[in-house]
Amino acid sequence: ALLTGGGRLHLWGWNGAGQLGREGAFLEAEADDARSSFDVVPPLGMEVAAADLGHSHTVVIERETGRVFCFGDDGRGQVSGAASSSLTSLPASSAPLTPAGLESEFFVDVAAGLFHTAGVTRNGELVTWGCGRFGQCLVPSESDDRAASSTVGRWRPPDGVGLEKVACGRRHTIALDVEGRVWSLGDNRHGQLGRRSDGGGPSREPSPVDGPLGQAGSGCFEVHCGWSHAVALVRDGIAGSVEVHGWGRADRGQLGFECEDGSVPSPTRLAAGPSGSDGGVAAVRSACCGAESTHVADSNGVVYSTGWNEHGNLGIGRAEAEDCTTWRRTSGAKAVSPPSSASKDRGLLIAAGGAHFIFAFK
Repeated sequence: ALLTGGGRLHLWGWNGAGQLGREGAFLEAEADDARSSFDVVPPLGMEVAAADLGHSHTVVIERETGRVFCFGDDGRGQVSGAASSSLTSLPASSAPLTPAGLESEFFVDVAAGLFHTAGVTRNGELVTWGCGRFGQCLVPSESDDRAASSTVGRWRPPDGVGLEKVACGRRHTIALDVEGRVWSLGDNRHGQLGRRSDGGGPSREPSPVDGPLGQAGSGCFEVHCGWSHAVALVRDGIAGSVEVHGWGRADRGQLGFECEDGSVPSPTRLAAGPSGSDGGVAAVRSACCGAESTHVADSNGVVYSTGWNEHGNLGIGRAEAEDCTTWRRTSGAKAVSPPSSASKDRGLLIAAGGAHFIFAFK
């Protein structure tokens, strides 16, 4: 997927459940030439402010209205917000639709997990829908008339502070509030909730992560999730530099170092840069997570990656081991000509899928 500065969302690849927002498994031109120009990939039929992709569904915020729309696989209610029974599965939808009960809500951020979806409303509420088997979704309120037929749940911190960011992993959800506190819920088998106190068990109610990131004034301004790990960007209030903190599954080098225990249950500062040098940390400007990998971009436009590399998804060469446990400089080939963008600013954009990675200058 690629979202331009003008709000055009281009989606390509497998479309078995309608997750590209149109009918058909592939575009004909895509089947003939995998390196085709973006001219053959039509944008979604609405201007988009933000978007995220799950296993086989997509969630977007409409730019003009702030409304949320979903399309693709709806087997667990991750598109419609409806509850499915063990005997029947909800049909997939290639037409963008708004989950029931959210038609009048306005959103500022959205995220898609494997089979669940989350968003933050303009008034600072966390809203989730879809699969909640592992606690990754909030429990619908009993006072809601739709509770019996809906997976939509809502929450905000007990002290009323608003939320502003959300990220979804395979079976967990992480949210960031306006005071810099990081909250998490869902599966914690690999420490991906950032709390030792949970003892690896699932949490169905959001709680702060351990340490400074769970406290107001942490400096955290961005959170990202892989399947079972998470990273946060934290700004030092005195020096102004940006640090990368990570936690969760680390058996494949997801956090940039060899981990004998296979997981890191509490947020830990990562030395994200060449050979793990602190010089890389000071220059960090953005980050993202693949399924079992992490990628960081510095202010010079250099990208460093670590973690699972079975398919060459780190961009460091196929000769490398299947797992990379140190930060390595990413390289790659120009794949396509990008669509035009309304933005004149130049800056590095990075994003990762399950087993692939893309970075581009805008």
